[in-house]
Amino acid sequence: MAKEEPVNDNTAALKKKNFFLIGIIIFLVTVIISSSVVISVVLNISKPKVETKVEQNKVKPGITVPLGEEIIVNLAGSRGRRYLKINAVFEVDSEKTVEEIGLRNPQIRDLIIGILRQMTVEKISEKEGIEQVRSEIITGINNRLSEGKVTNIYFTDFVVQ
Repeated sequence: MAKEEPVNDNTAALKKKNFFLIGIIIFLVTVIISSSVVISVVLNISKPKVETKVEQNKVKPGITVPLGEEIIVNLAGSRGRRYLKINAVFEVDSEKTVEEIGLRNPQIRDLIIGILRQMTVEKISEKEGIEQVRSEIITGINNRLSEGKVTNIYFTDFVVQ
């Protein structure tokens, strides 16, 4: 029996060491999980502050002028079967520009009709085509204005049939 006691002592000592090691491992895992939770919470709290700063830096819209009545034109290459209906609002840089656009409304409408009649259904259906129309209209109007300029155009109605 004397020989069996040292074996039991070794087994008990190994069990104590294993229990101690398992305790340390559980403690370390708990610390790692807690740290990662704290870090993710801190990072998520700081994100809205960045978004708030971006929202505060947004540019306010300028003065706007409506085109007036909608414009309907036949599209190029459609032999009169396809048409485009638009209405728009112009963003301008000053009140003087608003007055001049009001005075030149017939010229501006004629310019827009001329630009739109050259567009095909395929071209107008693409984003690049719409951006091209927008750019041509802004450039054409600005070339006709003596004071101020149109800074942007917003299509409030854009229907292709």
